[in-house]
Amino acid sequence: NILDVIRSIKAQGGLAIAAHPVYTGELESQTYRLWDHREELSEHIDAWEVASGKRLFNEVLLSGLPIIANSDLHKPSQVESWKTYIHGERELASIKNAIRQQDFTLKYFPLAQE
Repeated sequence: NILDVIRSIKAQGGLAIAAHPVYTGELESQTYRLWDHREELSEHIDAWEVASGKRLFNEVLLSGLPIIANSDLHKPSQVESWKTYIHGERELASIKNAIRQQDFTLKYFPLAQE
């Protein structure tokens, strides 16, 4: 049960993040079930991934749900991506609070030009 998983995450001090909730444009496993049940899960999930890599998910961005941008980093080409840029302290409690309060900026990081 997804609520049991979320409770376990939070009991360990973690944040419940819905990764890849909508089509990312890549062939990969998705978590459409979370998105399809977002109304009933919204009070339990701390943030919904609004971007992965170079793709911004407008459906999530416009949903009014709390968001976060992150991306996998398996190869150098994936450095170019959307990120969550937190303006606070580099300390776990501050970072988690910023995500919960949505106190951050989404920032696109392009590949460095040589």
